[in-house]
Amino acid sequence: MFRVQKVVEFPSLVVAAVLSLPWTLVGCGEKKVANENPLGDSSQLNEVLQGYQVSDRSCISSLDGQKPKVSTLVYRVWNGSRINTYSFSDSSIESRGSLSGGVVAETVMNVHQVVDCSGPSQNEGCSDDSKTISKPVLLPICQESFLYPRTSYEGIAVSSFTNIFSIYKYYQSIEPQDLPKVSLVVLPALERRYTSPGGGERRDFQFDNLSFVDSFLEKPAFVIYPTSSQRQPGEEPLALNLWESSWTLAHEFGHLVLSAVSGVQKSALLLNSSHQLMDAGRQHESFDAFSKSSGGLFSFFGKFFVFKQFSFSSLEPRSESFLNNSLQWNGRMVSPQEIWSAVNEGYADLFATAASNGSSLTQGVPCIAVSRNPDQGSFQTGEAKSISTFVLSQFMASEPIPPARNCSAPGYQSPHTLGAIIAYGLRQLSLSYGQDSTALGKNLVVWARRMGAVVRRGGTFQMSQLVFEGVKSFSNQSSDTVVLATSQCQSLYSTFPVWFGEWQQARQLYCR
Repeated sequence: MFRVQKVVEFPSLVVAAVLSLPWTLVGCGEKKVANENPLGDSSQLNEVLQGYQVSDRSCISSLDGQKPKVSTLVYRVWNGSRINTYSFSDSSIESRGSLSGGVVAETVMNVHQVVDCSGPSQNEGCSDDSKTISKPVLLPICQESFLYPRTSYEGIAVSSFTNIFSIYKYYQSIEPQDLPKVSLVVLPALERRYTSPGGGERRDFQFDNLSFVDSFLEKPAFVIYPTSSQRQPGEEPLALNLWESSWTLAHEFGHLVLSAVSGVQKSALLLNSSHQLMDAGRQHESFDAFSKSSGGLFSFFGKFFVFKQFSFSSLEPRSESFLNNSLQWNGRMVSPQEIWSAVNEGYADLFATAASNGSSLTQGVPCIAVSRNPDQGSFQTGEAKSISTFVLSQFMASEPIPPARNCSAPGYQSPHTLGAIIAYGLRQLSLSYGQDSTALGKNLVVWARRMGAVVRRGGTFQMSQLVFEGVKSFSNQSSDTVVLATSQCQSLYSTFPVWFGEWQQARQLYCR
């Protein structure tokens, strides 16, 4: 069992730091070299991210047998209006080799990779390969019941880990099938270096993000990016870092759940069975809360997380067709990967709401508070959450549409925007049945299995088909025909006006 106890956070224990660099992350190749160790050691620590520091270097450098086992962690979490500090105890937590327990197999830091670019503009003339500057180093925890500085690697690891551990406990309460173990990657320095013709150099890093990736250290991974200098809250308890938000971490956890339960390995559409589909599309999902880009995630990074000498799988964006069901025009392609990605985002938003016992913990999270809240029927900028003919035409458009400068505004070519609409529509159906967080979570597991069955049947599939599997799941109806009350039909029609007519015409949906 675990226990959580609120404690007082003393300002003297917090080390404030001002970041002076923007930050970045990395992707993976598949070539193996015999007997090559993918991990580095404490002598290779490379604290390249200014404003972040290792708090207890002696702990990292000590032999495992010399480290005490820590039974109580002190961590920070956002409650919707401010940061609170709690203590957390669980006998299954391991702290000596690295912080691990629950779904987390190991916690690592020190990842630093660089891609060289010849042009002065973003993504211009960038190499297909990255250089590994420093390998991952295992991150242990040695200090019992200690509040590590907010900008320390240990403090960030403890808050991320403890929130993920609690989310895992929620998952165990709704589903007996266990999940694959994951790596927790803390503050990777993923860098692009741009060299101008005059010899000047600019360095860009990835920051302000959380991600779930399919494979790192031969496991799925949760990746915790640094906070940019413009958003770093220091000691301010009324502002947060993304890793302090249990809702955003639960969103990433939702990607893991969908991948594991459906058997569809994220937007790459690789089935975890003997029946393997063509590998096509991006192999990652990312929370990307603050990014102004509404397009594909990690799209700025060609072969990051490369580590080509090790057996990591690639996160490189791909453009091959999937079962000849891709729609491709000049500059833009809408394939089953994009369709799955949009539903994946909606699924993750709903899982985060279920694991958080509601959507209130989105409050105060920039770009997320209203627009990604499944209980809000409009985006923060006022547009209704509805998949209309206009919205679908934008999503399927052959040319890219520039994203809005306001990160709370909908971008209808973004999987996050489509996902937010899907999450809202299915959330209203769930609420109409009076389903609590446990029932919502259990129905999400059912929906994941049903979507996996749709993809596994082969052939083409549509977003409307995957969403209708959600309608069946949340209405607890297993037949091919769903019967709903008039008020429920009105709600579905409001959110999915185009698909509603299709479902009725196909005699899949009846209203009484």
